[in-house]
Amino acid sequence: MIISQKPYWDEAKDPSYDAFVCTTNNIIRLNGTLVMGAGIAKAFKEEFKYIDYTWGKIIQTRKEGGTDDHHVVISGPVNYLHNHVYLIGLQTKRLWSDPSPMELVVESCEKLSNLADTLSLHKILMSKPGCGMGGLKWADVKKEIGFLDE
Repeated sequence: MIISQKPYWDEAKDPSYDAFVCTTNNIIRLNGTLVMGAGIAKAFKEEFKYIDYTWGKIIQTRKEGGTDDHHVVISGPVNYLHNHVYLIGLQTKRLWSDPSPMELVVESCEKLSNLADTLSLHKILMSKPGCGMGGLKWADVKKEIGFLDE
C-alpha cells in the first residue's frame, strides 16, 4: 500500500493505482447516506458522487444484520481518469466527531490487507488512517499496523 505524502488527488492521477481508500465512520443519516462531512471523506464524496449513498446502504444492511463495525466497504471498479480503480471505505471511527480508536484502525487495516490479497490489488492509495480528523499519530499507527516505509 502507498500512504499518500502528497495531496491525495494529485497522487490519484497516477494510473498505476488499483484502489483508492477513504477513511470513514459508522453513522448513517435518516436519508440513508453515510456521514462524510470532513477531511478525506468529504473530498471523496465531492469526487465520487453518490458514494455516501452507496456506502450508506451497504453499512445500513450490515447494521440491520447485527454488525456494528463494517471495517471495509468497496465499490467498483469505477472509471477514474481513464483508469479502473476500486473505491474502498476504511472505517477508522464509529462516530464522526470522536477520535479514532487504535484497535478499530488496526482491525480495519487487517481487513483491507485481506481484501487486497483476495482481489490481487498491488498499489493502493490511502491517507494516514486515523491520523487526520481521528487524532492519532502516524508513528503510532504505522507501528501498530506493521507498515513499512518504501
